[in-house]
Amino acid sequence: MDSEGSFATKSIHAGSKPRVNHSMVCPIFQSATYEQPSLDQRYEDIKYLRLNNSPTHEHLDAKIGQLENGTALVLSSGMAAITTSLLALCSSGDHILMQDPCYGASTVFATHDLTRFGMDVTFFNSFDVQSIDEVLSLLRPSTRVIYVESIANPLTRIPNMPVIIEAAKLFGERHGTRIITMIDNTFATPYLQSPLQWGIDVVIHSSTKYLGGHSDVVGGVLVTNDKAIKERSDFYRLAMGLNPSPFDCWLVSRSIKTLAARMDRHSATGQSLAEYLSKHPRVSRVHFPGLPSHPDHNVAVRQMPRGYSGMVSAEFNLSLEETKRLISSFKVITLAESLGGVESLVDHPASMTHASIPAEERRAMGLNDGLVRFSFGLEDAHDLMTDIEEALAKVLAARETSKDHTATDDKVC
Repeated sequence: MDSEGSFATKSIHAGSKPRVNHSMVCPIFQSATYEQPSLDQRYEDIKYLRLNNSPTHEHLDAKIGQLENGTALVLSSGMAAITTSLLALCSSGDHILMQDPCYGASTVFATHDLTRFGMDVTFFNSFDVQSIDEVLSLLRPSTRVIYVESIANPLTRIPNMPVIIEAAKLFGERHGTRIITMIDNTFATPYLQSPLQWGIDVVIHSSTKYLGGHSDVVGGVLVTNDKAIKERSDFYRLAMGLNPSPFDCWLVSRSIKTLAARMDRHSATGQSLAEYLSKHPRVSRVHFPGLPSHPDHNVAVRQMPRGYSGMVSAEFNLSLEETKRLISSFKVITLAESLGGVESLVDHPASMTHASIPAEERRAMGLNDGLVRFSFGLEDAHDLMTDIEEALAKVLAARETSKDHTATDDKVC
């Protein structure tokens, strides 16, 4: 059960024994509180819903913990996991080195809230660092956390984890301190990448995405194999009341059973659509780690041998208005926030996920108005290609019609 090839088996059976009343599926324990057998019961054995220790919560904790090879804490959302980990582990005066670009909400939280609490946040290009010395030059004695994403949102860049991990360890040894490495592994999932095995200290997931996989739940996960980090994060989670409901935990547990099969399909479809888009005359650039043209392709091959997810971003040779028309013309692909579900979704980062970031900052991050992010689901890849072709044809037909009207107006004048 601990071998590399046993992920699919563990995703189905982890955390399921002993079975409750011989049930093949962990029941939903919707009780807010539980009877205590006596006044002599230890505090840690008391079950109460806000303590996140119902059998349904514990089942999901155990399942994800085994898949990530650590100890998992489930939370109410991905942002709950991010805020819990950073606020629990950092204090006023601490320095946080954060990847740029990053998920929009993470960036806003870091710049607007962590700084308000007296923390110093600086951003760095975690993708182009080639040496340990480059990372060391960015660290300070006050640096507490290095924060990165396994596949960056939305440009799909991939950080060189071994270089970052080694730099954090070396700096800590030289200065008698400890720098905690933290990664948002939402896009990769534990199936495509296992950061704890590389030496990362804290792994974060939005289980709303691929772990949940069906667009019907909001949740988050924090995973670590460090006891002190786990206890501190757990205390903060409980103090802030960031616990998910038993039903949400049950939904994620159900979905994880098919995670391996789904991620294989997502990755295969993502690869097919990325190759298709990269050859399309109306596309100037495609961002997908599985393409040899991707700047981090070699890193991706080394760190993610099973695949690269269904996340593909493309820059279309269209105006802003034409890009909006393209997105609204899809019939199979749906315009919606989020990602990682069985259905394909499309997102316009400049006006959706990263809209809270000022336009100049967005452009500096490489997020132009023509960038479109796809979360390719489990539909037939050919159907998705046809959907894109038909939507593009509609946009180009409108362009030609506009030209004809302009020419006619010129003649009239």
